Amino acid sequence: MTSVASHRRLVECLERSAAQSPGAYRFKLALLAIAGYGVLAVALVVALALSVGLGVALLLTKSVWAIKLIKLVWIPLLLAWLILKALWVKIPEPEGRRLRPGEAPALEREVEHLRREAGAPPLAGIIIDTDLNAAAASVPRLLGLAGNRHFLVLGLPLLRVMSPDEMASVIAHEFGHFGGGHGRFAGWIYRVRQSWFRLLDALQQQRSAATGLFVKFFDWYAPYFNAYSFVLARSNEYEADAVAARVVGAPAAGSALVRVNLAAQRLHGEFWPRIDRLALVQPEPPAALYAEMARSLSEPAASDGDVLARALASAPTLDDTHPVLALRLSALGVPAELPPAPAQSAAQAWLGPLADVLQDEFDQDWHRWVGERWSERHRGHAAARERHAELASREPGLSPEEALEWANLCEQLGVGGDVMPLYEAALAAAPDSAPAVWSVASLRLERDDPAGLPLADRAIALDPEFEPRALQLMADFHYRRNEDAAHDAVAQRLRAWHARQAKHDAERGKLGKADRYAPHALSPEQRGVLEDTLRKHGKIKKAWLVRKEVPGGGPPHFVMVVDWRGMVFSSTSELERLLAALELPGSVYVLEKPGSGANGRRVVKAAGEPVFRH
Repeated sequence: MTSVASHRRLVECLERSAAQSPGAYRFKLALLAIAGYGVLAVALVVALALSVGLGVALLLTKSVWAIKLIKLVWIPLLLAWLILKALWVKIPEPEGRRLRPGEAPALEREVEHLRREAGAPPLAGIIIDTDLNAAAASVPRLLGLAGNRHFLVLGLPLLRVMSPDEMASVIAHEFGHFGGGHGRFAGWIYRVRQSWFRLLDALQQQRSAATGLFVKFFDWYAPYFNAYSFVLARSNEYEADAVAARVVGAPAAGSALVRVNLAAQRLHGEFWPRIDRLALVQPEPPAALYAEMARSLSEPAASDGDVLARALASAPTLDDTHPVLALRLSALGVPAELPPAPAQSAAQAWLGPLADVLQDEFDQDWHRWVGERWSERHRGHAAARERHAELASREPGLSPEEALEWANLCEQLGVGGDVMPLYEAALAAAPDSAPAVWSVASLRLERDDPAGLPLADRAIALDPEFEPRALQLMADFHYRRNEDAAHDAVAQRLRAWHARQAKHDAERGKLGKADRYAPHALSPEQRGVLEDTLRKHGKIKKAWLVRKEVPGGGPPHFVMVVDWRGMVFSSTSELERLLAALELPGSVYVLEKPGSGANGRRVVKAAGEPVFRH
């Protein structure tokens, strides 16, 4: 399923068949999941049988070669371990503030009433978090064999925005995921899907002949199963909406959908960008973030009508299992209209003073989490403002490099209006500058301007370092425009880059007889920094350094052999300390001279003279 077009066609076909015969669709999905488990079960049995059989055969030979080949027994055992590890998908309890029994009696009564009306199982707890969202979370016991514990997660910002009726509809919707017969099945399908992708990731990292066949199979199977189960997840949203309409009423369900769409747009489009800009002028983060969030999201805005119109015009995508707003309102049979401001929020009605207590706790946690990073960012912006003022005093007589820096600073500081003309001027001044080409290309692609496509390719040609970012932006551009063929062509290039990168990383992580070494070719300044680092380490008597030739190019890769000075109690910790301190223009692999064997001798021979002597 590497093609977006084929993925889209499969999902559309499955949506039609699921609508016509839901039972048949779920039966086929269950068979597909069981088939995957069947492949794993056969592989597990074969791997264990091979390991035992190979071990017995080698021991019965009573040969010296049997001792040398006994390590082959571990190859099938490794495959068996990867399979078992991937199957063990542990789902933790949801994060947030778990309410104690009796702490919010009004909320508990309302939740219990809605749970009974929706036909959902008993809850293990109610959790309040900081998201503008709500969720039904099932935590399986013994992979679901001993049942599940169910949690209701409610975001405090959502409780602050919604009216009691709207919030009741949201809760009933989440209980719809627990009840209706699909909760346990959907949870099982979710864990199966996670297992496949975990296994695929583990097998790809191994990249051995023993796992190659499984990589090819699950590289096809995991995305195919994901597309098949995508339809289930989306249909569950409609079923949960129907539960909300039955329990609370369709008008409240529709009003809740519209209000959360408006609040989410304001949160991500206005509130967080405004908080982000505060770091420019304010050395400390705001002390009452969530109080300000509640005020910002609760107040009606003149732009709400336009925001709603854009939400209603959104087309379905394959990125989100939630159907678009227009389809959900249509399924509920309610009109799309702006809801009136609630007379009382759900937080006021059900939490009372506890809402402010929780808000203060969340504010303090956020302040502690963001405090240091906020101060660092503020200092960085201060330095950027100083440099901006310096360049402004000499503008327009800037060099090509300074013109690009000027555009970057204007964009970073949010001054000077539209920065596109500034980047284009920098590109005109230095048409062969890869950073300038990339800056214009990325900005155009982000603005859905197709003129950025050839520029992105040119940036790659000028500097291959831009290749993964450029290809990802190009793929996203085509995906947003539903240009499936163009997207798939770029995605194929991106997969090829990742394959090359994985091969390069594998080469950088091993040493062997076939390796070829060249002089390190460090500049005098770079060598001086290296010698200073080795001297400060204090435990190194000599060090040899070479540059390993890695097929396919890429950043330099160095191999260093060190000879310890005096007694070293833990060579592992000393090597880790050295690696953390080294500043080389590329990756590095470090060996200790005692115990490095033939690999170490080859490096020392290729290096000739040590790069450092104590």
